[in-house]
Amino acid sequence: MKKDANLLMFTVVFSALLSGCATTPTTKSGPDTTDLLYDGKAATLYEARTTVKSSAEAMDLANSALQVGDIDRALYRYITAYELDPESYEALYKVGAIHAKQGHLDRAALAFDMVLKQEPDHAATLEELGLIDIRRRRYQKARGHLNKAVEENPKLWRALNGLGVLADLDKDFDTAKEYYGTALKLYPGSPMILNNLGYSEYLQGHWQRAQSYIEAALDRNPGYKKALLNLGLILVREGAYERAVAAFDRVMDRSRSYERIGALCMAEGKYDAAEHYLNLAISTSPTYYKEAFAKLEQLTALRTGAIKSRVSVPEPPQEPKRFEASSYDLSFMDVAPGRTEKDGGHNADESLTLSRLTLDRSLYVTTTEPLLADNDYHTRKKLLAQSHQSAHE
Repeated sequence: MKKDANLLMFTVVFSALLSGCATTPTTKSGPDTTDLLYDGKAATLYEARTTVKSSAEAMDLANSALQVGDIDRALYRYITAYELDPESYEALYKVGAIHAKQGHLDRAALAFDMVLKQEPDHAATLEELGLIDIRRRRYQKARGHLNKAVEENPKLWRALNGLGVLADLDKDFDTAKEYYGTALKLYPGSPMILNNLGYSEYLQGHWQRAQSYIEAALDRNPGYKKALLNLGLILVREGAYERAVAAFDRVMDRSRSYERIGALCMAEGKYDAAEHYLNLAISTSPTYYKEAFAKLEQLTALRTGAIKSRVSVPEPPQEPKRFEASSYDLSFMDVAPGRTEKDGGHNADESLTLSRLTLDRSLYVTTTEPLLADNDYHTRKKLLAQSHQSAHE
């Protein structure tokens, strides 16, 4: 009888254990951290959660995965580290940095916001959020985050670079130059900062100074696409068209280079040069025939408008031209292990470790060229915006 009782007790306990094992995986009260911050390989996530015993171990495994370029696994490990120790905000920061480099701005911002709830003065996180705010055109929030980041750590050159961009957007060029200059002292020879200094000078119509900065950036990184595009813009402004072709050719095919120069010339009222380069674009490659031919039709309309304006249309008042300022550079933190907030977060090989972002923003540049009829001005403004837009590629 006692034996039967023991058997019955064993059966009940064993059944309860089986029941618990069966129901545990399906119990879920709502989205967890992983659901919010990750959408990659489920098999990797399962392995990470079942083999890691502590937050410290998960951090070590994440750092190792990151060193060999296994970003997906590293991301899982960092999330696991946080879930095992919710006070491990450094793991959250790494999650945000990875998402920022990959362009997943919503997830990056979420992770960084979670960091700031624990450490409101975490300078590197404030810097990252400020750069994301700029990308989202939330300029007031960006300024707040970046200013606070610099207050906490004056060596954050990327925050200073971002503040320079914001000052340029406000047309406060002197302040922008100060920010860029301070950033350059912290990161001497940075092609990114030199490019931004050059573009700031370009916005002010200082072609020679702009070219000097852009060429300095290219001396340090000859394949720097954004600087090559900016150099082409400057050379077109100076009328050095063949040199502009050479610059554009390094980042696009020859027909696109011709089409770009034709569009810029047309937007500036240099109609003969525009016609020449648009025709070259058409003859060089049928791919651009439709696009370039459409611009030639616009060119004919602009020329007709120019003739009419000289005959019977009163010249409108002088006003600055508007165009897309599309050639600033920002960067997100390189998340390689061993990097600390203390050194400002830069790496000697910028081209490999920094993810560049493009900032598009309409600005004005003063010009002395008389404008024609209002409709001609708006057409040319649109063309110039289009020609700058292709710099986003």
